[in-house]
Amino acid sequence: MGIADVIASSQAGTLVHAAAEGLLHGHVRAEKARDGWCRPWRLSDEQVRMLGSASAWHPGLYRQMARCTSGIVLEFTTDASEVAVEVRLDDEPAGTAAQLRLVDGDDPAARLPHDGLSALVDGHHLEARMPQDGFACFVLSGADDLPEDDLIYLPGLGPEHHVRIYLPCLRGCVVRDVWCDGTYVRPVDARPQMLVLGDSISQGFVVGDPALAWPAVLANERGLDLVNQGVGGQVAQPGTLRGIASHVDPALIVVALGANYRFEACSIRAVARDIRQYLIDVARLWPDVPAFVVSPIWHNEEALPSHAMSCYESVPMLLRAQASVHDSMVYVDGSGLLDADAALLADGMDHPNAAGNEQLARRLRVALTPGPLDAAERREAALALCEQVGAPALPVAQTLTRGLGEVVFVRDGVLLVRVEDGPQLLLTKDMGLGVDVAHALMEKGTSTHVFGHGAEAQIARTLGLGTILPYGVASYRGKRPITVSGDAADVEVQPLDASFAAVIKQRAPQRLLMTDEQLVALLDEGRFLGCFEGEELVGFVGEDLLGAIDMLFVTPGFRHHGIGSALEAAKVNEHLARGLVPWGHVPVTCKAATKLQKHLGLSVRAAKESSLLL
Repeated sequence: MGIADVIASSQAGTLVHAAAEGLLHGHVRAEKARDGWCRPWRLSDEQVRMLGSASAWHPGLYRQMARCTSGIVLEFTTDASEVAVEVRLDDEPAGTAAQLRLVDGDDPAARLPHDGLSALVDGHHLEARMPQDGFACFVLSGADDLPEDDLIYLPGLGPEHHVRIYLPCLRGCVVRDVWCDGTYVRPVDARPQMLVLGDSISQGFVVGDPALAWPAVLANERGLDLVNQGVGGQVAQPGTLRGIASHVDPALIVVALGANYRFEACSIRAVARDIRQYLIDVARLWPDVPAFVVSPIWHNEEALPSHAMSCYESVPMLLRAQASVHDSMVYVDGSGLLDADAALLADGMDHPNAAGNEQLARRLRVALTPGPLDAAERREAALALCEQVGAPALPVAQTLTRGLGEVVFVRDGVLLVRVEDGPQLLLTKDMGLGVDVAHALMEKGTSTHVFGHGAEAQIARTLGLGTILPYGVASYRGKRPITVSGDAADVEVQPLDASFAAVIKQRAPQRLLMTDEQLVALLDEGRFLGCFEGEELVGFVGEDLLGAIDMLFVTPGFRHHGIGSALEAAKVNEHLARGLVPWGHVPVTCKAATKLQKHLGLSVRAAKESSLLL
């Protein structure tokens, strides 16, 4: 006999039950009804009125979606073996039904709910199910994925379970009691909150299970209570945050609006005005809370083309511009959060399936948790990781030591450094996380150094870069300056100024990965040295944008006379005098360069863990 049968029988007195209202998390308010029933809401009464007002794009649709219980959970601990939630579901909103027909077709017999109640029991997922006879029942011990999968405990004698039951994401419901066959049902304390302001993708269309929508996955990973205000069809509608501040105290905010601008005619000016005011509302209500503004993710344009008069293509630019105004906001480029793969879409057009939501959550976790929020703490953590990794991380450590890079991400053995108007550096011990960082945080089309073997090709594809150049790393670990002998001892080396920029551009032995302005700036700083035969510049050496010794060149006809040795030795000694570790790139195709480094006493790491992507 299942627990629902026991409730309906004369043995109901053997069970323990608790009012569902006292177990709710993620709700803004609970509307009490007769006989102990209550309706949980994820929006304030003022918000619901604004969603249905004349200022809304689709007030009727928004009123339907406002009743949905996406993100709301019942959470408790119990020693039971089985629990049942007493629940009544609303009818499916008309707007939801239309979307589901795109997934399942028009045949009613083929229709699936793509919804229900699901659960996490001690962190293990129990799939969604629709209520039967007014109850949604979950077996806590003996379930397939639970550690004690071969044991069924007698009521009240089992271990304590932590239970989180997700209410439906595509419709509303009323709940009354949670029943169990144990001896207690205890509420779980509220946690800090993650507030998600989004559209149907955030709400959970059509992932199939409310626990698998990306906001639910991400909040669970972060240990936060979720307040999910994703509303199907919504855009950045000013005024829709009225009345929420007294109900929600978020530690983190995600704004994921913009996808719906592609479905109808809209002007850039009007959309820019609405986005500006909406983000002002967010910043005004929670000025000290980190808010991440996410641009739209990939969609299948071929399956459902955007409206010809839409300004959708400008939406990411508008979001970035308006988010940059507020110190509390960080713009996240959503274009890399979901692979351009229709297999990740439940409807083949816009809405990610469970695998797509999992990828979204994983990459958003990267964007939302780059490491310490304070820049100085991030740099300290980055240098600590470089020290832990050792020699392969030397180029990254020296770039930071020279004050040339910003630490964008440092966590779990992965480090991303961005040089202003220069390359990106990715150090990764975890290739999977490194690829996610590339998708979520790295700038497309920007030259990139990758330190860590195995993910170069995938990262290059992600960033739209077509060339992979492995290189060795030469470094001088001595403390004393290099002393040259023979012909090199008679070579005079002197700094070059900006008047030599054109000559260096013409003669540099490899592609010059800097702008003319950057080259001139380095020359003005004395970062290039040269030697002359009379008035003719016959050799030079400089630094790249990472501070590495680079661009060693000797004019044919003057080679094998110690000029190269004198130039590089002078550059190494200059770095030593500045308290730096001299280092440089060694192309795998240049045997002479490797020979010269070793002749001068530099060690050369083989090109196994360092690549330049162009």
